[in-house]
Formats: sequence, C-alpha cells, structure tokens
Amino acid sequence: MGAGAERVGRSIKAQVRALEAFADDPAHAPAVEAALDVLRAAPPPVLFVGIGKSGHVCGKLAATFASVGLPALFVNAGEALHGDCGMLLPGRAAVLISYSGATREVLATLPVLHKRDCPVIALTGRPDSPLAAAARVVLPVAVPAEADPLGIVPTASTTLAQVVGEGLAAALMGERGTSPEEFLENHPGGRLGAVLGLTVEGVMRRGDGLPRLEANRSLIDAGRLMAGSDLGALCVTEGGRLVGLLTRAALDDALAGGETRDPGALATPAPVVLRSADPLPAAEQALAGAGVAWAPVVDAAGRLAGVAVARDLLRAVK
Repeated sequence: MGAGAERVGRSIKAQVRALEAFADDPAHAPAVEAALDVLRAAPPPVLFVGIGKSGHVCGKLAATFASVGLPALFVNAGEALHGDCGMLLPGRAAVLISYSGATREVLATLPVLHKRDCPVIALTGRPDSPLAAAARVVLPVAVPAEADPLGIVPTASTTLAQVVGEGLAAALMGERGTSPEEFLENHPGGRLGAVLGLTVEGVMRRGDGLPRLEANRSLIDAGRLMAGSDLGALCVTEGGRLVGLLTRAALDDALAGGETRDPGALATPAPVVLRSADPLPAAEQALAGAGVAWAPVVDAAGRLAGVAVARDLLRAVK
C-alpha cells in the first residue's frame, strides 16, 4: 500500500473510532432521548444554526430532516446577525452546532432564541462551554482526535456531529412511519427518485412466458407447462383470478400417485402475493423477507397480471 493510501486509511479509522466511542457509550443515551423529546414536542420546522464547517453540517442535517418529512431550516449564524434572525421562528426546536461551544456568531443567536422560547439542543465537544450552559439539552460530540496529520482540522468532529444528527432524523423517521411514497414526493430526482418511482408492473414478467394454468385443466397439461418453466411452480387461476400455486414437487407427487383431482384442488396459497402497483423496493424486501425467489402479481381486481422474480427486482433497484 502506498503512503497516500495509508494516510487515507488512518484518517478513516480515526473517524470510525470517534463514531464508535459515541455509539458505545451508554452515558449518552439520556441526552439522546432528551433531544428526541424536544424535537417531538416542538412544531416544525426544526432550526439548525451554525457557521463554518459546522454550518455545512447544519445544512446537510436540515436537508436530511426535510427529505424524510421533518421540515427543517438551516440558519447561517453569521447571516442571522444581519437579518436572518427572522428565520428563528418562535417555539421551534433549535439545534446549534459548535465544537468549541464558544463560536461568537452562534452564541449571539441565543438571546433571540431564548426570547422566542425556542428550546436549544447543543452539539458541542465542550460540555462546560457557554453554548452548553445555555442549552436545554447537550449532546457531547467530543472526539479523541481529529483525523488530519495536524490534529486540528474539523474532520472526525464534523463527521460525528453529522452522524449524530442524522441518527436523530432516522429515529424520528421510524417513529412517524415515513413511507417510500412520501420520501419519493420529497425526492423525485436522481437515481434514488427513479428507483422509488418504479412499481412491480414495470419489471414483472407477463405474456406467453407466464407460468399460468386454469384450475380445471388436467395434471398432464400442468406437467407440460411445468416443463417449460424455470420457476418451479405454476400460478393456478380460476376465471383469471389467482387461486394459488402448484409446485413442481406437488405435481410430481400427484402424477406418481395417480391423482385424479384437477390443479385447482392441489394448489396451495402463495407465500407472497404482490400487486402490480406495489413500489419496487417494498416488493424486493417482501420477497427477501419470505425467502422466496418469485411471487405472483395481481391487479386491483385480484386477477393474475404477471410474476415478479427476485433477481429481476434486485437488478432494477440496484
């Protein structure tokens, strides 16, 4: 490994150590819960206030919160002193980030926030700082060391502040049940928006290759269809509506045992049935969760529309 790659590796490991130190310390749990309580109780939007590198972190966190249905604003602390204090809306939760806890511009917003009854959550590396003293909740984001050769450039500290903030967003997102559809509405562009906008209908197999058999057909007919399918089962329908699945093993046993009943009587319920309008990521997760390689797809009326194959879905969402 070259010297440059080694330096990159050391920097990454320093940042990982900072993240693990926070995540593994149970002493942080009460402050995290208190911060979540403040964020739950306050009306939107959440206000993120910072400047410099911490300001960039605030901007990213505001964007993350907003994208998952948690309205948020980034207020540059320097601009706030020249008119943007108008963005500090009364009663809103304010997340202030300053590693030193003594950044002049950030501290200067505190009188306005207090006057407007905005509960302050401080992310700082100095729990004894002026910012910490003025906050309702302090999330201590001190790091063992920065990740640069001089040990002074905001690297590990900004990474930790961002990850802690995004952890708060993830926790609230899980509580409120943000749906893929809501996220898509907030994120219609790019590859992520394109994937979330896809449905099963766009990827499912249909037409002549559909492993489909009417319930009143013979087992001999089922055998012919099964021989031409690579999915290991047939979709049994009655009047176009899905009845169940006839597996290769069940068909082989029936033929070997001289079974006289029709396929409809031998069909078993499908472990997963998808709808053509189901979002693609949710469908892929459903197949993975059930441990099946494919599933029948029905339309809004319950008629068989196609089959969704896990490898096809996975290829589309990747």
